[in-house]
Amino acid sequence: MDTRTVPADNCPHFAGRDTGGYDEQLHIDAHFLCSHQRMDIELVDRLVLQLNRIYPQILSDKEACKFRKLSMLTGERLAELLKHLQVKGEDACYEFYRALRIHADRELKQKQKKTSNTVSKAVSELETRCEIVQK
Repeated sequence: MDTRTVPADNCPHFAGRDTGGYDEQLHIDAHFLCSHQRMDIELVDRLVLQLNRIYPQILSDKEACKFRKLSMLTGERLAELLKHLQVKGEDACYEFYRALRIHADRELKQKQKKTSNTVSKAVSELETRCEIVQK
C-alpha cells in the first residue's frame, strides 16, 4: 500500500502525518466531504441507515439516531459521523467509502436516466417539428 503525507491545509494537527489506510484517507477527505454542501441531507441519511442496518457493529441504533438528528446541520452531522468512523477503525471507514460509492453510482444512474429522457423528448419534439415543416 502506498503511503502519502497529508497536506497541512492550515491545520497543524494533520501536518506531516503519513497515510495508508481507509481511516487515514477518510481523515484526509473529511474536509472536502463536509465543505460546500457536497453531500446533501438525503445522502447523509442514506449512508447512516446503510451503515446501521448492514453493520450495526459500526453504527448502533443509538448512534444512527444521533447522526440523523435534523436539529444539527448536515455538515456538522457528517463531520461527527466521519470522526466516529475513524475511531471505529479501518473496516468502518472502508464500509463508509463502499456505501458512498453505491449511493453515488445510484444517483449518477438516476441523473443519466433523467438526462436521457429529456434528450429523447427533445429529439422527439424536434423530429415532430421537422415533419410539420416538411409537410
